[in-house]
Amino acid sequence: MSNAHILFWASVVLLGYTYLGYPVLMFAWASLRSRPPRPRDSEPPVTVLVVAHNESTRITTRLDNLLSLDYPSDKLEIMIGSDGSTDDTVERARKPQADGLPEIEPGPYPLRFALVHNHATFSGMTRCDS
Repeated sequence: MSNAHILFWASVVLLGYTYLGYPVLMFAWASLRSRPPRPRDSEPPVTVLVVAHNESTRITTRLDNLLSLDYPSDKLEIMIGSDGSTDDTVERARKPQADGLPEIEPGPYPLRFALVHNHATFSGMTRCDS
């Protein structure tokens, strides 16, 4: 056999393993080592930081949207960071306080404050207009 034949058949075997052998091997391995499904109530704690600067017209809509999420309220933390707004963004954001939002920390460093004071596994940032 020539080197070309060996290279050809080695390539065919590797392609066959890639597209047929590996999936069959993984299916067989998963069948032998089945794991119980994860319980549904294992949602991790999540923090959402809303960064707002002069967003008084949109902040209440954004907070209502976040409060209506289908996520356990004891696992969801919403933080609002206002970096020196000159309009009534902070006052409007404080209105949903009765629904369990944390105290709003106005100041020049809302991102640093949120990163230091959040206790969640996952964190995300959003703006009022998105």
